[in-house]
Amino acid sequence: MYLYPAEIMPTCIRSAGVATAYVVMHTVMIVIVQVAPLALEAISWRFFLIFLVANVAFVGILYTFYPETKSKTLEEIGALFGDEVAETLEEAGLHFKEEKQQTQHIERPLI
Repeated sequence: MYLYPAEIMPTCIRSAGVATAYVVMHTVMIVIVQVAPLALEAISWRFFLIFLVANVAFVGILYTFYPETKSKTLEEIGALFGDEVAETLEEAGLHFKEEKQQTQHIERPLI
């Protein structure tokens, strides 16, 4: 939960996005700490079923909607999230090979 917002945010809004994610996560923690004693008193052990259902739902959402970012470069992650400026390493390699083929190597004598 803490690393994913930093990975998927573009650099220009990363600090604001990560700060917002932290505020939301900590607000939820405060609400849980305040509500837990009352809920445990009212519904006892069934209060923990709320967490079980929420975790199962989140795993399903995570698996379905969140793309994997492991072993990907920042450019590949940017392209995965619709960044039009970013290009993959393969595209960059093709551009480099094309430029290298188009340039001519001229040897000059050392003076």
